[in-house]
Amino acid sequence: MDHTVSLHFQELCFDHLLSLSSNQLCADCRLQNPDWISLSYGVIVCQRCSGVHRSLGVQYTRVRSIK
Repeated sequence: MDHTVSLHFQELCFDHLLSLSSNQLCADCRLQNPDWISLSYGVIVCQRCSGVHRSLGVQYTRVRSIK
């Protein structure tokens, strides 16, 4: 698959996830417009809570920036 097509598909997926009302707030602290995702738990979190997840260690949770 073309790398450009793959990146475009990824952007479309993230746009769709962020458009869902349940993803408008951080899953941990309820802050608006979170921009990190916990891959282990399948939730979207804010930058501050992503730091908390990172401090737990990769054996418990993995987080990535959506941007």
